[in-house]
Amino acid sequence: MQPPERSLNMDFGSLGSLSINGFKGFRQIDKLALDLDEVPQVKGIYVMLYTSSEYPNFCKNGSGGWFKGEDPNEDKDFLEDRWVHGAIVVYIGMSDRPLRTRVSEFLKFGNGQNIGHRGGRLVWQIQERRQLALCWKAYGEYPRTVREIERAMIAEFEATYGKRPFANIKR
Repeated sequence: MQPPERSLNMDFGSLGSLSINGFKGFRQIDKLALDLDEVPQVKGIYVMLYTSSEYPNFCKNGSGGWFKGEDPNEDKDFLEDRWVHGAIVVYIGMSDRPLRTRVSEFLKFGNGQNIGHRGGRLVWQIQERRQLALCWKAYGEYPRTVREIERAMIAEFEATYGKRPFANIKR
């Protein structure tokens, strides 16, 4: 397995940069949850965005589901420490299954269902849900795995901001 590329030339504070880099959708999550038909049925990367320029409010108990009895919530100090000023990207996820399936699970988890999708769980403690949007990039057949691409994006984000995206906790 080759190491992930270091630079993808992404600006994680710009919708335009994501679009130029092939991301599609940019749909508000509440609307997307009602109709997932435009999310492709191939593997790929998805990105959760916080589109407000205002600092978010964090809920003590977010909308994320409890899975296997585990509380998905973190305390406010933890959330505030993880917030990345200047970035609109709050979570980078990948799916080596159909993107539509993975995005559907992510949104169901965010609506309180008992679904095994703890990745990105911190976004569900952002009170301003109407400011959350999702975009994706289908990869289909590609010389690198989607996990390598996800790691490269997170590494570039971390190199830019000095820490990982807000809801990307796991190393």
